[in-house]
Amino acid sequence: MLDLGIVIVNWNVRELLAACLDSVYADLAGSGLRGRVVVVDNDSHDGSVEMLTRQFPRTQVLRAPNRGMGAGNNLGLHALGLGIGADSSQAPFAALVLNPDTLVKAGALRILVDFLRQRPAAGVVAPQLLNADGSLQHTGFRFPGLTQAAFDLFPPPGRLARLIESPLNGRYPAGAYKGGPFQVDHTLGAAFAVRGSVLRDQDLFDEIFPMYCEEIDAHWRLRRQGWEVWVAPAAAIVHLG
Repeated sequence: MLDLGIVIVNWNVRELLAACLDSVYADLAGSGLRGRVVVVDNDSHDGSVEMLTRQFPRTQVLRAPNRGMGAGNNLGLHALGLGIGADSSQAPFAALVLNPDTLVKAGALRILVDFLRQRPAAGVVAPQLLNADGSLQHTGFRFPGLTQAAFDLFPPPGRLARLIESPLNGRYPAGAYKGGPFQVDHTLGAAFAVRGSVLRDQDLFDEIFPMYCEEIDAHWRLRRQGWEVWVAPAAAIVHLG
């Protein structure tokens, strides 16, 4: 069994994708994990597919019409043997959903896989996300409600703007990212690992969401099924956003 399958959905971000894959393959080599990478190209016209063929021949490339992030990720997960109707005989232990505008820090992939192996109740674990300058980017969130909707519709002015990054807006305290793993309602969709057995009889994403909120819906459904969702801050991935 493969330790980890990685799915990246790409659309016209060739240079970001190349840097992402460089970091992925470097960490796979350093970790000793048995991994496989699938890139779903959503009808790019910037030479992304040609770049993949030339620079990353180990990568499985699926060319697809652009039906959104959720559909693209489901397609990549199916290629790994995960999801409805997929051939699960070669499915990996875990799958990482990864945006192309990310850079995987050394050791991150091993930490995520080991966490899922050590905690059978965990269905999802995400790394700590960092901005390009190394500062904290919130990874875990509480499920949205009326207060968070109000912050989106009516952003507070002046010094009150700091409330956007507060627990009032569904954020977990910044100090939580300085400790050990902690549970959350849902994680950001830029990078999270899901246990392979979770997807033996269901797709991860509801394809009615073309982009944005698809990860909230996915984690809400998994939480209702009894799976835990975690953030492991020791694993770090830069998300350029």
